[in-house]
Amino acid sequence: MLNFEEMHTRLPAYYRYLIAIVLFLIAFFLRFIIAPAQENLAYITFYLPTLISFYLLGTGPGALVAILSGIAGEYYFVKPFEVLFSAQKSYLPLVFFSLTSCLIGLIITRLSHYSDELKHAEVREKFRSHVLELITKGAPLPNILRAIVLWVEQENPAIRGSIMLLDSEGKRLLATAAPNLPRFYVAAMNNLSIGEGVGSCGTAAFTGNRVIVEDIQNHPYWRYFREIAGQARLGSCWSEPIRSTQGKVLGTVAIYHQNTYRPTEANIMLIEQAAYLASIAIEKNHSELALKKNEERWRFALEGAGDGVWEYDFQTGKTEASPRLMEILGLDASLTSDVERFHHWVTYTHPDSVTNTMMAIQAMKDNKTDRYQIEQQKLCGDGSYKWLLNRGMVISRNDEGKPLRMIGTSTDITERKQLEEEFKRQARIDFLTGVSNRRYFMEQAEQEIQRTNRYDTPLSFFMLDIDLFKQVNDTYGHKSGDTVLKRMAKVCRETLREIDIIGRVGGEEFAILLPETDKAEAAEVAERLRAVLANEKVPMEVGIPIQFTVSIGVASRISKQDNIDMLLNLADEALYQAKKYGRNRVYIAMQ
Repeated sequence: MLNFEEMHTRLPAYYRYLIAIVLFLIAFFLRFIIAPAQENLAYITFYLPTLISFYLLGTGPGALVAILSGIAGEYYFVKPFEVLFSAQKSYLPLVFFSLTSCLIGLIITRLSHYSDELKHAEVREKFRSHVLELITKGAPLPNILRAIVLWVEQENPAIRGSIMLLDSEGKRLLATAAPNLPRFYVAAMNNLSIGEGVGSCGTAAFTGNRVIVEDIQNHPYWRYFREIAGQARLGSCWSEPIRSTQGKVLGTVAIYHQNTYRPTEANIMLIEQAAYLASIAIEKNHSELALKKNEERWRFALEGAGDGVWEYDFQTGKTEASPRLMEILGLDASLTSDVERFHHWVTYTHPDSVTNTMMAIQAMKDNKTDRYQIEQQKLCGDGSYKWLLNRGMVISRNDEGKPLRMIGTSTDITERKQLEEEFKRQARIDFLTGVSNRRYFMEQAEQEIQRTNRYDTPLSFFMLDIDLFKQVNDTYGHKSGDTVLKRMAKVCRETLREIDIIGRVGGEEFAILLPETDKAEAAEVAERLRAVLANEKVPMEVGIPIQFTVSIGVASRISKQDNIDMLLNLADEALYQAKKYGRNRVYIAMQ
C-alpha cells in the first residue's frame, strides 16, 4: 500500500502543483461533457479532483484545485454565464462547494498524516526492538549496523542511510553499512580521510559535531564529491558522529535525501537514536573483541597471569586459587578461612551455576573433552556475586586415562553480564515510558493467565487511553505529548501495586493486568487511578501546566475459558464505551 505522505517528499512542489492543475483541467473538460447546462450540478465533477489533490498532493495543491474549481463553476456553469460578480448570481453553490471540499480535504489530510504517524511509531518500535535483540544475542557487528540503517530508511522511502566507522588510527572512515546506496558511491566514499570540509561524514568525524548539508551541489563541504553524489541522485546529507560513553568519536551515521531537504525535528531525533544504538553495538563489539583477544593471549594458566589462576584436583575435588583470583573475589590470601573456601567450591558457587559446572567436570572425567570453559557466579567476600569466565585444560591423567589435574584462568566478566542484562531489559521495555512494550506485556499476561487458570484465582484487565491526546500533540507539540505519556506511566506505577503489570500497546493506549483482583476490586482501582490522573498537572518549560484525563475499560476473568485475547477485546470494547459516554470515566465490560 502506498504511503502518500511520503510521496509528498519524493515529488518537488512544482510537480505536485502541475499535477493538481492537470486534474482540474480533466474535471473541467468532463463537466462540459457530462452536464454542460445544468446549473444545479455546477460543481459535480470538481469534488473528486479536489479531494484527490488534498489526499495525494497535500494541502497547497488541494486548495489550488478548490479555488480554480470555484472560479470555473461560477464563470461557466452558474447563470448569468461568463460573469463572476453580478447581483443576479446565486453564490450559494460556490459557498457550499468551497466549505465542504476544503473542510473534507483538510480532514482527509490530517487523518492521513495522523494515521501515518501512528504506523511509523509502531514500525519504529519494532525495528528498535529487533536491533536491541541482535545486540543482546551477540550478532555480528555489520549485521547490527545494517539493521540500524534499515530502521532509519523505513521512516521514508526517499532517504538512504549509511554507517561509517573510524579505522584503528582514527584518521579514515570505513564504509561498514550502506545496504541501499549505489555500490559505486559506497566504494568512492570508503577509506575517506576525515577533516574539516571533507563531505558531511568526514567533517562530522573530525569536529565531533553534527553536520547538516541541505543542498549537496551548492555546499562547499561537497566540492570534491558533487559529481559522484549527482550520479547517485543524492540531494542532501546530514551526518551525526557516533560517540562512545567516554565521548570518543567511533564513526558516523549519515542520512541522505534524494532532493534538497531541510531535516525536521523528527529527522534529527531519528539520527540521534541511530547513533546511540550504533554506539551501544560498537562498544559491546569492542568489549567482546578485547575480551576475546585477552582470552587468547592468556589462554591457559601460564598465559593468564593477569587474571586469576587456579588448579583443580579431580581426586579430592579441591581447588587451589592464586592470590589474584582471591583478590578478584575480595578475599584475603593470608586468611586460612578464605583459602579453604576454594576447597568447598560448591558451597561458594551460585546455585544456578553448580549444575553446569558439575556437568562440565563430569564430561572431562568421562574423557569426552580435555577443555573446560564455563561462566559461573562465585560468592565474594562482601556477600555479593561476581561472574567469572573460567577456562581450563586437563594437564595430567593416570594410566587408565582418568583426569588428575586441571589448570586454568578466571576472568571477571561481571560488567559484561550486567551490560547483557541491560540490553535484555531494553528489548522488553517501551523506550519512552519505561513500562513493558506490547510484546513483553503479552508474554507476561500469557504467563499470568496460565497461573490464574492453574490456581483458579481472579484476574482483571484495564485498557486505558488518554482522552483527546491528539489535541495535546497538535496544541503543545509532540515533545510535550511525550512528557504527558511519561508522567502518566509514572503515576500508574506509583498508584498501582508492584505485582500489577503495565504495558504500552499503542500510541497513547496502555494495558494493565491486575493479578488476584476481581471485578469489584478492579472497578475501585480503576476509578481511583482515573481520579489521580485527572488531578495530575504536567509542568511545561513555558506556559501553564497540562492537565489531561483518561478513559478506562475494565474486564475480569470469570471462567477458565477466558483467554488473554478475549479479555483484552472485552476491555477494549469497554474503553470504547467509556469514550462514547463522555470520556474521563470508567466502564465495566458486560460479561
